[in-house]
Amino acid sequence: MNAAIISNGTIENYIKIKSIIEKGYDYIVCADGGARHAFEMKIIPDLIIGDFDSLPDKIVDYYKNQGVETKSFSKKKDYTDTHLAVESAIKKQAKKIGLFGCRGTRADHTLSNIQLLFYIRNNHCKGVLIDENNEIFLSEDVNVIQGEPGQVVSLISLSPVTKGVTLKGFLYPLENATVPREESIGISNELIGREGCIHKTEGDLLIIKSNDR
Repeated sequence: MNAAIISNGTIENYIKIKSIIEKGYDYIVCADGGARHAFEMKIIPDLIIGDFDSLPDKIVDYYKNQGVETKSFSKKKDYTDTHLAVESAIKKQAKKIGLFGCRGTRADHTLSNIQLLFYIRNNHCKGVLIDENNEIFLSEDVNVIQGEPGQVVSLISLSPVTKGVTLKGFLYPLENATVPREESIGISNELIGREGCIHKTEGDLLIIKSNDR
């Protein structure tokens, strides 16, 4: 089962995001105000979860009338609504979790949502943060990246250093390189063809596929 989490951040293109969700995900959780986005996209979620501090009552009532399950939490809680939504999807034994509406004007929430990719991975699940222009995910030891020639792919080390980084099928190849966290060597690479391979032996890499040049 693939689960989509719709959060209360920025979604600029409802048509595109709705298409991605409908094609790739079969269980949908709205994190509090994320239900506003679902409402605008005419998506009926399976669950709405959170403290309901950013969601109009009329939308809550609408979804309750549609039989959608809701789980309410106190505003004084340890975890974000998005974290709680991810936790609920993991309990449903999701194999892949897509995070939508997870970036915006709150830099703290955006960074926290990227860090949730570790929580997802630690629970034996694949996670990806998706917006209109980017797919963001944690590197495995070997990663096959598919896209169009010229597709922009960036790598950011989340460890002090990531070792054994080898890139094949990219405009700027690397061979058994060490990528320090404080350097920008991995930014704005490009696929030569429709497929490239990223390999690493130690450390954590964040991979960002961008449609924006």
